[in-house]
Amino acid sequence: MKDYKKNNEATHAPLGKVSIGGTKFKEFNGTRAYIIYPVTFTNTQDGKAVVYKGEWTITLRRSKARWEITGSASAYSENNL
Repeated sequence: MKDYKKNNEATHAPLGKVSIGGTKFKEFNGTRAYIIYPVTFTNTQDGKAVVYKGEWTITLRRSKARWEITGSASAYSENNL
């Protein structure tokens, strides 16, 4: 969180919010899972509203009685800049 806040200060974008949509793709294989969600990131940068649209991918592993995130990546392909 310290790095996230530091980045927001450096880019003058302090009000970031991520909205996650319904699952676009999911695959479960025993103790492993791969899931893709559509995401929209909104913020205010230098006083101007900005919107980025893209995808968030997570990988998970089943450990005892719960799923644990083993990886996370996002890519944004559309924005209003």
